[in-house]
Amino acid sequence: MATVGPVLRVLGYFLVGLAILMLAPALLDIYFSNPDWIAFALSSLFVGLLGLLLAVSTANYKLEHLTIRQAFLLTTTSWFVMPVCGALPFLSLGIGFENAFFESVSGFTTTGSTVLIGLDGMPPGLLFWRSLTQWIGGIGIIVMAILLMPLLRIGGMQLFRTESSDRGEKIVARATDLTRLIGGVYIMLTLTCAILYVFSGMSLFDAVNHAMTTLSSGGFSTHDASFAYFESTAAEWVAVVFMLASGLPFVVLIKSLTKNPMALLQDPQARAFIFVIIILSSMTALYLASRTSSRLAALWWKRCLW
Repeated sequence: MATVGPVLRVLGYFLVGLAILMLAPALLDIYFSNPDWIAFALSSLFVGLLGLLLAVSTANYKLEHLTIRQAFLLTTTSWFVMPVCGALPFLSLGIGFENAFFESVSGFTTTGSTVLIGLDGMPPGLLFWRSLTQWIGGIGIIVMAILLMPLLRIGGMQLFRTESSDRGEKIVARATDLTRLIGGVYIMLTLTCAILYVFSGMSLFDAVNHAMTTLSSGGFSTHDASFAYFESTAAEWVAVVFMLASGLPFVVLIKSLTKNPMALLQDPQARAFIFVIIILSSMTALYLASRTSSRLAALWWKRCLW
């Protein structure tokens, strides 16, 4: 128990946080007068009580120094337990636990696969919860890595040195401060993306949902037709820009926003990423354009022959 106790305590805190987040879609359903808020309220109550039970029962264990074994156990356990609890609201759809668990895992891991159809008529709370699970998963991996790097003796903070002549300078002194900084940038980018989606023609609800799934690189949508539903070139360009931003190294992105605006162009990893994306995207676009041109040409010849 000495090994598992601290892990269960942290896991309890995670579950309490997840329970609080479940209240957001519940409030959304209440706003839209949708009875599905009950499913989120009950799920939040169950997950919250479970988290409190774990946290209170292991309150005597200190969390200052987790061992490497505990760190790995915490990572593995949390990435299993969180999707299990996150699947509970999906059970209100009557899809069975295996499908609900699949949808939850797809969300938290930002995989993007789905077993759901009829998204256009689905309750807003569930649509928002799908997007929220991806948004949580998008930043969760980054934050978890930062917090665990020092425990694994990787020297994580060395990754965040600036490229100035002073090699001792860091963006921040502690990993916890860096976590706050990453969270702030992640939220700022999400809000900016949502605002631009609204200006591109999306409703506020669609804009917020798609902003969360764009920044997490997950791709969940509120419509079965996904982005094709909006028929908006402006929305597609917004998605392109923020998908690129979400794929960039977060450390370099923070440097460019806080210290050096030219950090993205100076970093070899970021330059290589942008170069590869531009080349492959251009090749794919040319291929699709050639196929479209061939089809149009074939249709034109058929009309001529008729």
